Parts: sequence; C-alpha cells; structure tokens
Amino acid sequence: MVTLKHLSVNDNDEDRVPLLPEASSLESPTTQHSRAESREFFLSRRNNFILSIALLLSCYSAILVPAYLPTPEAAWTNDSSAETLALLNQSAALLSQSCRGGWSVEKVRSLSTPAGLLKIPAFLENGTGDYALPPPLGLQGSEEMVAKALKALPYTSVPTGTETCRRCVVVGSGGILHGKHLGPHIDQHNIIIRMNDAPVFGYERDAGSRTTIRLIYPEGAPSQSKEYQRTEVVALVAFKSLDLAWLISVVTKEPLSWWSKLWFWRNVIDSIPLQPENVRILNPEIMYRTGQVLKTYTEQQKKVR
Repeated sequence: MVTLKHLSVNDNDEDRVPLLPEASSLESPTTQHSRAESREFFLSRRNNFILSIALLLSCYSAILVPAYLPTPEAAWTNDSSAETLALLNQSAALLSQSCRGGWSVEKVRSLSTPAGLLKIPAFLENGTGDYALPPPLGLQGSEEMVAKALKALPYTSVPTGTETCRRCVVVGSGGILHGKHLGPHIDQHNIIIRMNDAPVFGYERDAGSRTTIRLIYPEGAPSQSKEYQRTEVVALVAFKSLDLAWLISVVTKEPLSWWSKLWFWRNVIDSIPLQPENVRILNPEIMYRTGQVLKTYTEQQKKVR
C-alpha cells in the first residue's frame, strides 16, 4: 500500500484490475464475431485470389461479351437507275479496252517508289519479312510463330495463270455494290481480291461469284463455309502474333487453347474448308513500303496544288 496525501493505491501487480475496460470488451459479441470473420476473409490468400479472379472475369466479360452479341444487318438502299446505268456503262467501257501488260508496274514506278519495293514478294516466304517493326507492319517478336506457320504452308507464291496479261480488281467490304449489278463485270477480271468477310453467296449479281485472293484476319474471316467456294487463296494479314497462332491451328487442325481464344475481340472460326496449299501470309513489309509510297504521293500532290 502506497499513501500519498490521503490517496491510496493498491500496488498489487498480480491481482491488478485495469482502471478502464479494454475497447474490445465494450463491443457486443456479435460485432466482435463479424469483425473476426471479415479480418479472416481479407487476410486469406486463397480468398483474395478467388476474389481477384472473379473481378477480372467480370470486367473482361463486361468489355467483350457485347462484341459476341448479334448485330443488326445494315439495310442498303438502291441508287437511282440512271446512276446505276452510268456505272455499268463506265465498267463496260473499261473492260472493252485491251489489257496492257505492265501498266500497274509503270504506275507504281511513277510514284517515286522506294528502292526494292517491286522486288518484295507479296506473300511471306522463308528469309523474307521485316523484323524491325511490330505487327501489322513488321514481324518483331513473332519469329517463332512465323517459322511454324511457314513450315505448315507448302506454297507461298502468288497464284499463277495461263494469261499473258491479267486484269485485277479489288472488291471492298462495304455495301456500296448492293443493287449495282456489277457482278458479271467483276467476274471478267483475272484476279479478284476481296477483304475479310465481304459476302459473295447470295450477292453474285452485285459482287461477283468467285474470289482469287481473300485477305483476312482471325476476327474478320467468313464464318460460313460456302463463302470459301470458288476461292483460290486466303491470305492472313497478321495484326498480332496470336493471329499467326490461329493460322497454324486452322492449317494443322490443332485447336487453340481456350485461353488463347479469350484474347480475340470476337469469336473466331476453328477451320477453313481449304487445303494448306491454298493458304498464304501477306508480307507485312508490303504494307509498310506501300504506306511510304502513298505518303510521298500525297505530299507531292499537296505541293502541286
């Protein structure tokens, strides 16, 4: 016992009782139990991992699921018959002219082309390709995929024909041809190049009935097998390394993993009803060098004006 001016304090360490109760003792048993469960949940690595995966999948689904939903088809309207007739006459006049061999090459050379552009192969071959730039203008970081893809493709050259002079036409993906009745005129060309999933089946009267080369990428490849009928070659335009992996899967019939498919922005097809000899890879260097030519041409035209 210690006495200080009439103040007594019991100095017994063993039996000492705290002057104030602990804060935790003031809470109800229900509150204490709830906090304990919350602390145990958030401190658990397993629960944190599961929660993180759930949040990641939720965000991923919110972004990508709308891309898989069906979109309404565009309703195309026909132009006036007079405009259509004028277009048909113009097309017929062009086809009636004699084919001029080397005309396209002369035009390209007149645009101050970079040295060697005309010597670059259109389709990727062993020992070709620019690896200094990433896709789609180069192959940087895709060396292994390129080697596997080229190994699976027996041919890499441009389709050859018996004609000494060949007419070429590029058919776009838009609906501007709808109602123009240019299909028979398009079919008269020797080389017909189409883009992505531009439809042919059911639109032969306006878009033609056959395809020499169809340029595609995984998300833009036609999903209906009938669209590959009367098609000589499909050529991949690689925008990412995964596109090359998809092409290998299509050619070798070995399915992609579900994880790989998650990284496409829309559903992709698993197979193409064509043989490996009908598949090519567009040389990305062609796009890069052609872009330089067009840029130079545009600058020259601005100076002229």
